[in-house]
Amino acid sequence: MGDGPLVMARTDARIQGQAEAVRRGRAFAAIGADVVFLEAPLDAATMRADCAALPNVHKMANLVEWAK
Repeated sequence: MGDGPLVMARTDARIQGQAEAVRRGRAFAAIGADVVFLEAPLDAATMRADCAALPNVHKMANLVEWAK
């Protein structure tokens, strides 16, 4: 990331499942997104798995303990 705009791509796919969220995240990273926003991981273990599946891109997530 440099001085230009930062591109953050939201997966918005958690309702379709973790595999779809990761698939979208990889696609966004492949086309140049600087940050992939992982929508609502269900728990810390899911967030770790999502992050491991997207090793070469910055990630952002919203993890709250009462979310479903």
